[in-house]
Amino acid sequence: MTKTQLQNIVNKMAKEFGVPPIKLVFTDKRGPGLACYTTFRYRVGGKIEPKNYPKNITIYTWSKIKDSPGQVAYEVGHELAHHIQNIKKNSLVHNNTFYDLEEKVAMMLSKLLR
Repeated sequence: MTKTQLQNIVNKMAKEFGVPPIKLVFTDKRGPGLACYTTFRYRVGGKIEPKNYPKNITIYTWSKIKDSPGQVAYEVGHELAHHIQNIKKNSLVHNNTFYDLEEKVAMMLSKLLR
């Protein structure tokens, strides 16, 4: 699995879920986990807006997990589920709705990575 192939699969899945594509960033540095969904907020008139704007999904220790489609599907699926839920519900919360979405996304991703 190349980085470009994974980016194309993520773009395709984002389109299927009706959300804008998100850039994948690959690194071999350590991070807060194996993958991380990064967002930012705007400051307007001295106050921070409540909306989270998507920035990217960073995949840490890429060289260690790139040959494990199951690990890639789980990590990227989790972060992509955050992206979908953020765009559709403006929420980054882990709850039952999120876990159902995460499972659906990871299963779809796993099939596409084969």
